[in-house]
Amino acid sequence: MLIYVPDKYASDIRGIEDLFEEKKQPLREKSQRKIATDGEEEYSSAKYFDVLGSINRSEYDVAIIDKGMASGRMKMPFVFTEEIADIVEDICSPKFSDGKNAKNIYHWMCENLKFGFRYLGETEYRNSSEVLDTGEGVCGETAALYNVMARSVGINSSFVRVDVDYRGRHVNHACSMIDMKGEHGPTTLVDVTYNEYDVNHKEITPWDDAEAFKYFTMINK
Repeated sequence: MLIYVPDKYASDIRGIEDLFEEKKQPLREKSQRKIATDGEEEYSSAKYFDVLGSINRSEYDVAIIDKGMASGRMKMPFVFTEEIADIVEDICSPKFSDGKNAKNIYHWMCENLKFGFRYLGETEYRNSSEVLDTGEGVCGETAALYNVMARSVGINSSFVRVDVDYRGRHVNHACSMIDMKGEHGPTTLVDVTYNEYDVNHKEITPWDDAEAFKYFTMINK
């Protein structure tokens, strides 16, 4: 299953491995995964979200595709699976604000995924499903997973290319952008690789989903 339609923003870029330490832990079995709550109540035992019903249909659509399109040479970045739905249903709730759900997804990814290349050669550049399966990802790969999880609970989320980060460094980087007012402007940058929510990167370039698909296809040839 694929969440895929051109939206306003997106990007996907390799690199920046030299800027980070491996702070994140390998992906845990579902029964052992920590439920991110941002200091509030845990909602880990029941299903709270009708995921398909929560997608913003004015921005996104859902398509059923075969696995060749999901993981082959013409790779789709944004693949939505039952495993992703299970996680979203565990950590998000319609009782929460969009901001809390966005943070819960971010905290869950920081707790359960690590920055890494260990499995990159086996799958080429990974889409959202493959990042979850391998428990690791580089910047654009983890952004793909964040976008899918956020979109599935009704939050508009896209890729951005980062050319100058919040430190003022010139980088080859990508993260997610959600349509939610943050401290630095009308949108919020969510950067799982940097372990930063609402990060103030200095120079960014939005890409739409068509550009992200083109990039994923090009890099996996």
